[in-house]
Amino acid sequence: MATKKDFAGINTSRLYEEIEQATARAGQQGTASPQEQLERAENLRTQGRKGCKATRINMAFTPSNYSFIKVLARATGRTMTEFTNIIVQAYRNEHPEFMEQARHFLDYVNSGVFSDLPEEIIYGAAEDSTEDSTEDSTEDSTEDGTEGQ
Repeated sequence: MATKKDFAGINTSRLYEEIEQATARAGQQGTASPQEQLERAENLRTQGRKGCKATRINMAFTPSNYSFIKVLARATGRTMTEFTNIIVQAYRNEHPEFMEQARHFLDYVNSGVFSDLPEEIIYGAAEDSTEDSTEDSTEDSTEDGTEGQ
């Protein structure tokens, strides 16, 4: 019968150092510099690099938009993520003013200008009765559905 070998006494630290050095040379491990992290995130090449992560969001698409992205991404030889990023980048290039306008709007809203407004204006006045509005709209119509004169 085969005897069990005891590997507890073997020093493996040198082996692990060599493995880490070899994989770092291959570009698959190691910690990326902040500049490299930004470049890799912009190019969506973050896989396998410590400290490099692409910003992710969970999105829901209509079936027609999903089909559009899937078919055109495949037709252009890109991933769905790459294709969607190309579409967003093209829109940003066509409308650069939107981002600046949105930032100014958010700065204005977050400046506290609305903090002194009464709650009725911010949240809307509570409606006492919805019956009054339906009565007004039916007064001018006759039984056959035509409007009265």
